[in-house]
Amino acid sequence: MRSRSVAVLVVLAVLALAGVAFAGKPVVVVVGDDAGVVAAVEKALGRRVEQVGEGELDRATAIVTVTVTPTGKAAKRAKKLTATVVVTQVADDAEVGRMVVKDKKARLPRAVGKVAWKKLGKAIGAAKGKAGASEPVAVAVAAPDPEIQKPSTSTSTSTPTSTPTPTTATTTTSTMTMTGTATTSVEAGPLARGRWTISVDERPFWRRLRWNDDLDQVLRRYDLAANAVGLGVVGRPLKKTPDAFVAVGGELAVGVNGSRTMDGTAYATSSSEWSLALGYGVHIAGAEIAASAAYGEHRFAIDDEGMTGGELVPDVTYRWARGGLDGRVPLNPRWTLMLRGGWRHLLGTGELADAGWFPRSSGNGLDGSAGAQLRLTRWLGAYARADVRHYFFAMNPEPGDDVIAGGAVDTYLGGAIGLAVTVP
Repeated sequence: MRSRSVAVLVVLAVLALAGVAFAGKPVVVVVGDDAGVVAAVEKALGRRVEQVGEGELDRATAIVTVTVTPTGKAAKRAKKLTATVVVTQVADDAEVGRMVVKDKKARLPRAVGKVAWKKLGKAIGAAKGKAGASEPVAVAVAAPDPEIQKPSTSTSTSTPTSTPTPTTATTTTSTMTMTGTATTSVEAGPLARGRWTISVDERPFWRRLRWNDDLDQVLRRYDLAANAVGLGVVGRPLKKTPDAFVAVGGELAVGVNGSRTMDGTAYATSSSEWSLALGYGVHIAGAEIAASAAYGEHRFAIDDEGMTGGELVPDVTYRWARGGLDGRVPLNPRWTLMLRGGWRHLLGTGELADAGWFPRSSGNGLDGSAGAQLRLTRWLGAYARADVRHYFFAMNPEPGDDVIAGGAVDTYLGGAIGLAVTVP
């Protein structure tokens, strides 16, 4: 019994000490002007701190400012880049710690991550917050203009200063995630940059199919408004190359009885799209641009094969290879503008190219979107955007074909509203 009591007391003591340690855990937000280095600092702080958004600056004790120089064209010519990380305590804006790391661009994030906590942990823990702060917090915000704060030339140092030097913290960062077909809108403004991002949204759309030069006037125009749900998952699997990403996206609309004939008969209609994309992003003048290559399939079908007088319109299965660009421009710490566009080279069109329709048809497509994202929390964002997918065809008819038409356009106008979550 006595030994059991002693064991219980030891366990309780350990739990109590753990509780004290957890209660004093610094709370950290890391953002900056280079997404790769910011991600490395976040990972280095890891479980030693709790990471929150800049909205909790009132209870923060420290601001960690990340700057990478040179920038722009000079960065492309430079053999090495310099990362400067400064710790400023919130109580009086005094600089209490600094480290400088210089390395090649590809190796810089890893080099910073290896020494970040070793060089800055003590300064973060000792920094003082505003009077009345309920717990110690360390917050990293974006870097000031490199022309105002010039980095040191040493490889890595950490020197608390006795004389307060006020600094001005700004919050300009941009991190991005794009998919090959359905845009996965995540990480707006200072949202955390994680290895995985997941988005779910609602996507109403309107399909508009039109025929050109229908000589026999037998082809039907087609219009349908419907709703779909979308899902996107984006991963950054390469630790040494955090700007490279792989993305899977898709949407699905099922059980839509919106296809009707003149007598009011409705036919079940289905629509779906999926894609797999690989991409890489770069930072240009505060914005982020990513190029991606993708393969996917967009399908639209109507259950009208037994209809008297023939099908309403041909079912289509657009299989495509896509190349495109995605851009994200931070407007302020909470809002980010999102733009994207791409070209779809059609590898197949499904029933549209069958012998009963247009066996010699050829065509391609393009897509684009514009929208905005709002940062709700560090790991959660809400977004809305307008989308367009447009396919165009030359039918290349010959005498004796079952159906004669010069061309066609198949347009999908729509949008999306949804939520995106970033997973560390």
